[in-house]
Amino acid sequence: MSKMPAPVAEVHKGLVPVVFTAHMRWTLALQLFGTMERVKLLYGFADVLFNEVKQTLISDVLLKLSQLTDKPGMGKKQNLSLYRLREVVESMEPGLAAKLDLDSMLRSMETVCKSIRDMRNRTIAHRDWGRRAEATPVTNKNEIDQALDLAAKIMNAVHLHFENQTIRYEPYPGSPDGDRLIYHLQRYAKLLDQTNGD
Repeated sequence: MSKMPAPVAEVHKGLVPVVFTAHMRWTLALQLFGTMERVKLLYGFADVLFNEVKQTLISDVLLKLSQLTDKPGMGKKQNLSLYRLREVVESMEPGLAAKLDLDSMLRSMETVCKSIRDMRNRTIAHRDWGRRAEATPVTNKNEIDQALDLAAKIMNAVHLHFENQTIRYEPYPGSPDGDRLIYHLQRYAKLLDQTNGD
């Protein structure tokens, strides 16, 4: 039986698939496109398709990280975000957000996600015509890794406090779908080389 208060559980339960999916898609992106050798292999077979797959996976991860760092609400509308989780945790037990270090982790996540949010706002979710002459914001692997790590830590701080256990957000070790695809394409490429060499 859950010890997590219903309002906290409702928000936490809604955030779990968002955090997990962001981790899973980032893992797949790294498995498929994590080295130049893999990029060349994939693009050699279907460059347009795999470029679209890469852009879609990365854009989705950036969108999810941006959603996770949205403020708790805009006007009368409430957002499902880590700030909403912090707000509901604090409303259930004043002082608990500080005790769980949620504020510090959220500040760190906000800092790490600044360029990610800029990318979402200027190139993924919107096209800001008035700022078209400005440099396009960029992010990097390190920022995405840090943001995903912080999201999992925030979620697990709450879960551990109420449920005395954590949730593993990284895909389980037996889920190497990207690696498996690369392996089979490498084998196929070798076979093509051998038959073309004869």
